Amino acid sequence: MTAEKDNKTNQKRSLKERQRAEREQLILESANTILLEKGYTATSMDEIAREVGISKGTLYLHFSSKEDLVLALFEEKLSAFLQLLDQVLEEEPTTQKRLERLLLETYKEIIEGRQMLIALQSIGMDRNSFRERVNHETSAGSLTQRITALFDEGKQSGEFDESIPTSIMVSMLFALMGMFDHWKQSELPSAEVLTQSVCQLLFRGILAQ
Repeated sequence: MTAEKDNKTNQKRSLKERQRAEREQLILESANTILLEKGYTATSMDEIAREVGISKGTLYLHFSSKEDLVLALFEEKLSAFLQLLDQVLEEEPTTQKRLERLLLETYKEIIEGRQMLIALQSIGMDRNSFRERVNHETSAGSLTQRITALFDEGKQSGEFDESIPTSIMVSMLFALMGMFDHWKQSELPSAEVLTQSVCQLLFRGILAQ
């Protein structure tokens, strides 16, 4: 009887955990929709709760504040993005092509989720904090280490100039990846145009040939 009772208790707990996870995912999806539409300041916990169809009190059982909700949404997006980058790094045949795809996917994510960046800035996450969080969440070593390995691979294959320190190459790439601070949404070119221009700067420089 004890074993049967324990089994029923575990089943109930498992069902509650699954229901909680499903509700939490619905909260994140609704929060993302509202955030992208209205921006961080105009997004309220009341509106998110109404969109999900739960009480505000239930919402706070999952996320204690709007800041916590934004961070959870960021973590989810970051995890999906890093998985995409892993796929990109495996698919492309050369180091240069991998870096080009890395930039393209980064720009797509930034342009499509610009309100997320504004939200992160609103809760006090600066560029250094953002980089630290990215590195922390990267599963197989830090993002910086991956990029460093890519440039080193390019040097060994003869694609890149061995005389330029890898650390400078890495710093330059990160600077080019995060150059959106002072741009208005209406001024942003497409991710493809950005990638083409930045790759020219990264691989060929700005001197006329």
